[in-house]
Amino acid sequence: MPQKIINFSSQLLKKLFVIFIFFVGVTIQKCSAQSMSARDSLEYKIRQKKATDSTRIALRKIAIQKRQDSIQTMIKLRQKERIRKADSTRKARLEARQAERRRNIAYQLRKKTRQEIRDSIAAASKKAALARKAYLKKQKKKKKSPPAKKSIVKKNSDAKKKVKPKKVVAKKKIAQQQKPKKRKKRRKDIPIVTKNKREKKVRTTEPKKKVVKTKKTKKEPKKKKVVKVKKAQNKKLEKSPKKKITKNKTKTKKTVETKTNVSKVKKQRIASIYPEEKIVAQFFKREKVIAKPEKKKTYFSFQLGQSNYLGDLGGGTRINQTKLGDLDFKENTFFYGFSLSQLRKEAVGIRLSYVFGKIAGSDKNTFYKDEDDPAYSRFVRNLDFRTAISEGSLLFEIYPFKFLSYQKKLHNSYFQPYVLFGVGRYSFNPQGSYFDPVLEEDVWVDLQPLSLEGQGMAEHPDREPYKTSQWNLPLGIGLQYEISRTVGLSIEYVGRVLSTDYLDDVSTSYIQPDLFDKYLNNDDAELAKILNNKSQLVDANRAHLPGQQRGDSDKNDFYFSIMAKLSIKINRNKKKSKRTRFNLVKYDDNEICQ
Repeated sequence: MPQKIINFSSQLLKKLFVIFIFFVGVTIQKCSAQSMSARDSLEYKIRQKKATDSTRIALRKIAIQKRQDSIQTMIKLRQKERIRKADSTRKARLEARQAERRRNIAYQLRKKTRQEIRDSIAAASKKAALARKAYLKKQKKKKKSPPAKKSIVKKNSDAKKKVKPKKVVAKKKIAQQQKPKKRKKRRKDIPIVTKNKREKKVRTTEPKKKVVKTKKTKKEPKKKKVVKVKKAQNKKLEKSPKKKITKNKTKTKKTVETKTNVSKVKKQRIASIYPEEKIVAQFFKREKVIAKPEKKKTYFSFQLGQSNYLGDLGGGTRINQTKLGDLDFKENTFFYGFSLSQLRKEAVGIRLSYVFGKIAGSDKNTFYKDEDDPAYSRFVRNLDFRTAISEGSLLFEIYPFKFLSYQKKLHNSYFQPYVLFGVGRYSFNPQGSYFDPVLEEDVWVDLQPLSLEGQGMAEHPDREPYKTSQWNLPLGIGLQYEISRTVGLSIEYVGRVLSTDYLDDVSTSYIQPDLFDKYLNNDDAELAKILNNKSQLVDANRAHLPGQQRGDSDKNDFYFSIMAKLSIKINRNKKKSKRTRFNLVKYDDNEICQ
């Protein structure tokens, strides 16, 4: 018994010792894991992140490649279908035309008959030409040959008949050649018949010429000259010159009438509603009317033109936003719009307008002389932007020449300068670009949510995030040309004074790139690091560093537009009513007046 107890206790102790050793090892492992340094844990996390990023990038590349392959296959299939359809339609059309031509037997018969007729006409014309030549040759020979004897003429009685008409023809030709000497007598006889016809036309026109009788007395001496020359002629011939005189009368009356009619028509065109009306010297060969200005005029107009901006990006050697030498003419864009305006007495007006378009700028377009030029640092900065702008504004128009008296030339000239000023509300959204090696093209990204200059970060409390819709002050001048009373064409320049320097998302200085990981997502942080500083891509030796100047915050951005405007008048002049008003009078207190 004691031995059994001893053996059992020894086995139990062994088991307890093994269990104790196991628990000690587990505790040691836990303590070792806790004693790992923070640096090892960060390295481990970085390795895991790289592995996940590499897998994500690889999957993205595969998906993009598949998408490109599918797009190319679809394009090829569509091209093949288009070619097949085009070939099938061509074949079908050719077969249809051939079938119609085969069936159309009548068309072929008509074609043959037309060709036969043409051939017969050509042959007949050739025969006629040959016969004519032979006939002319015979006539020439007969003229040259001596006169025939009587004995020969008697033998051929038929020949006489043929020769006589030929001699008559020759005589007629000779007489026609000698006619110019006898034309004088014939011309005197012929007008007697023709002038009777012309007299009727003169009688029809005479009743219309009652007004001009007093002005034709100056042309009477011409009648006497014509009558004195022809007094010795016969009575029949004396009538003709008198009729010629009547012709002269009609011509003179017509010329005078045309002048009077033109003057009347001009006066009718110049007439207007107002009694105080005068004619002014013509401008550009067009008559201008002096009249009192209308009280109200409303116009609806369309606008089209170009736009540009003065800011921190692009430009030339003159790094100053107030000079034209800092403009980037390569980035000109277009503006479109429409407006509704109302004028009071043609001098002061109010306009509601809506304009939309794009504005862009890039440091790649900067012009510099050499590397010492301050514009070279702008070129190395290598930033760009674009933004869509939509603007609604309330503007006041002032026409200075319309404040003068309406009887002066400047008030009524076709060219009218004017001034613009007012208030506007506009929206914008700047975007920047970077080169994607996977897509092999530039990709545009919104810049406002990335806060590239530390907007809204605790490390930069003075840089607040900007809004994408703000107020502006439009100012401008223009020149209007009046095409007609209802249509006008004008050219105007309008500049917008802004209250922000972030129209191009560039204003202050570079920030530390580690801040993007703290305040942004992983994807946004990577994009922000790329778009914040792209100077290394141009010149690695002169790359910009954090803390250096990125823009100029002393002066706000400025954009402008030069536009052509076509305005059309909408309202019409209302005529005053001719109602008469009667005063109601009460004769008795009991009477009721309505």
